[in-house]
Amino acid sequence: MAFTDGNAFTADEADKNLQGTTILSIYTSTGFDSTASNTTDVDTHEISVDAADLDQVAYIKIKMLLSVACYGKNAGTAQSAAYNQIKIEKKYQGGSYSTYLDKKITDFNANVAASYHAGYDEELRLVEIPIALDDDDRANGITIQITSTSYSSSAVATASVTNNSTWIEGAN
Repeated sequence: MAFTDGNAFTADEADKNLQGTTILSIYTSTGFDSTASNTTDVDTHEISVDAADLDQVAYIKIKMLLSVACYGKNAGTAQSAAYNQIKIEKKYQGGSYSTYLDKKITDFNANVAASYHAGYDEELRLVEIPIALDDDDRANGITIQITSTSYSSSAVATASVTNNSTWIEGAN
């Protein structure tokens, strides 16, 4: 919001204008955690932000602090493979989803000697993506859908994604 001489404004409007970013939502639960060993696990969670919280917001940043693991070993003649993938979609409430991110964040393919263990044991990853908002988003509110996919080709390979904290920031 731009201010001119003689305008009256509320403390909330001033705070939004001066702070630059505001945390709109924080999610710390397990809704999109996924784990796979000799299988594929797909888990999804939606986070909504009401229109009233978006009136001064030009874009959002989705930030995710994740613990990821992706490892395996070559079991004799069978090679193991594993990966973790994150998909982020947005829609205005009442609309349909658009995809903003759909990428592997870890990938492991064992092409190594038998019983050799390799890959990523557990490490933190910060995933961050900015998304511009339009008039429909601000008028109706938005829903962010986060999907994690963990894949493992054998019992000697493991892949997992664990949400430590996911938050949505709004900026003007």
